[in-house]
Amino acid sequence: MAKTRAIKLVSNETVFNDGGFIVGNGFGRIVATGIVGALDEYELQLLVGDNEYAPISKNGVEWVIDADNTLFEITTPGTYRLQQRGDGPVPSPGVQISYFEEETGIKVSQVHFSADAAPAGGGGGGGDNLRLFADANVAGGVDAMPESGTQSRSVALGDLALNLAVDASGVIAIGYGAGEEAVGAENGVFIGDSAGAIGPSVGAVAIGASAMSVGNNPGAVAVGLGAISSGSGNDNTVAAGYDAFRQASNSASAVAVGYQALYNASGLTGVVAIGATALNLLTTGANNVAVGYRAGAALTTGQGNTFVGHQAGDVATGNNNVLVGANAGGALTAGAANILIGSGPANAAFTSGDANITIGHSTSLNSGSQNVVLIGTATTTSGSPLGNAVAIGANCMAARSNEVRIGNDTMIRALFQAQCFLLPKIDTTTRNAITGAYLEDGLLIYNTTTTQFEKRLGGAWVAF
Repeated sequence: MAKTRAIKLVSNETVFNDGGFIVGNGFGRIVATGIVGALDEYELQLLVGDNEYAPISKNGVEWVIDADNTLFEITTPGTYRLQQRGDGPVPSPGVQISYFEEETGIKVSQVHFSADAAPAGGGGGGGDNLRLFADANVAGGVDAMPESGTQSRSVALGDLALNLAVDASGVIAIGYGAGEEAVGAENGVFIGDSAGAIGPSVGAVAIGASAMSVGNNPGAVAVGLGAISSGSGNDNTVAAGYDAFRQASNSASAVAVGYQALYNASGLTGVVAIGATALNLLTTGANNVAVGYRAGAALTTGQGNTFVGHQAGDVATGNNNVLVGANAGGALTAGAANILIGSGPANAAFTSGDANITIGHSTSLNSGSQNVVLIGTATTTSGSPLGNAVAIGANCMAARSNEVRIGNDTMIRALFQAQCFLLPKIDTTTRNAITGAYLEDGLLIYNTTTTQFEKRLGGAWVAF
């Protein structure tokens, strides 16, 4: 049974078809060079009907490539291919078949056999063996990049790879259906079952089953099962992870790393989500950054937020919050413009409030508070919402609005409230425990034992 060789030649005026070359009206010539070995095993055949070939003849004599490299004159329009008779030898490396225009003598197209060129099967796109053909294309797999296509400088390995990708150029597609309908795609890399299957993306990289399987996403990188698999317009975006950026659309220059990170983004630019399900419900909220498992997981339309840490801001829905640390802002929902920095069960009861700042491990802020600043480990507020309060120091508590507290109850504490200054309140025992460099003239206290104001003067405590 005859076996066809994978050769494609084309004139300037033709369309590829069935692994051969079409000669338009007019004359042309085919030249075989570099033939070594049993040349009588090869002949030119003309396509007639559906995958049926008839030897070309002149005056009833078949034209067969022979040792003196006879020029074959083509005068009949049609689709031609080189056919191997019987089970003859594979062409030697260096064999070149060229097509020349008759009038100009210009070589329009040529193809080379490689040392391991394998026979291609019959039918539309060729068989499942590796095929090297014109325009620097390489294909392997059932119906992978048919030789009748208009692809160039591309590689298609796998059944249906680049099968309908008309005008694809410089594309590498590996896997079943990879780049199958990537019409007009340029300089892309599609690896995986249906990776880059539909869309003319330029400079895109898709690695993983169904990665970037639908849509036009120039310059995008999708790595992982289903990454960027349902939308277009995600230019220059990077998505890595199972279903990362899966249903996103028109969201350029974004970064999504992790399972379902930025799953639903729409019309966003420059958003960053790193971590499993980070910002996975975000749709239209702009200028957000989330780093960590479930960071910003509930945010849908909030803008300008930064969440960094395990489950940081995982229920937050507001705007312009900065939450840094494991479980930072763990209960915050509708608050805006808050800065909460620190890990631990901080702010477990803080569900709402605006423009607050907390810095420290396990700080605790009451819901509804506004413009409160807490700095120090376990620094807290009292049981009611406060406004314009400041507490600085480990375990220090802001108890009232419009006050500043520095230090905790076991330390000398200063209190500023309602434009007044409250001296530290300590008893005589605590006063006498002040020693060393801290004991110097100029100290002021209120002695709760003597109920007197005292000052340090001349090395002694003096009531005044």
